[in-house]
Amino acid sequence: MTICLTCPYVFMIIAVAFSIPNVIDITVALFLVSSLHSTLNTLMMILTIRPYRDAVIRMLTYDRSQKNSVENTPGAYWAKQPKELHESIMSLKKAIKKAWDEMPDDIVKRVVDSWPGRLQACIDDEGYIE
Repeated sequence: MTICLTCPYVFMIIAVAFSIPNVIDITVALFLVSSLHSTLNTLMMILTIRPYRDAVIRMLTYDRSQKNSVENTPGAYWAKQPKELHESIMSLKKAIKKAWDEMPDDIVKRVVDSWPGRLQACIDDEGYIE
């Protein structure tokens, strides 16, 4: 990675020292190629390393209707709540406590009930959890 980011700078110094024309254009092209290097590395990892490929496939084919989906979490409930800015930590703490107290009990029950399935999914996927 360091080599990819260093090459354009080294080229620029050499080009300026030897008065090579179009230094800026060539340097920009080198930066673009070095940026593509990371993207291509990621694509190669996804194509050639099975755990990465499986994770991408799981992400793309994820069924949102699963009983263990993130919709069952308190975070999903709180994300739907109205947003407000808080001027102090105490104000934020009060708002969180109020939202927790107002959260329907069925959400908490669903979260608790979903844990065995979520843990088994983690075990089945050899350590991955969604």
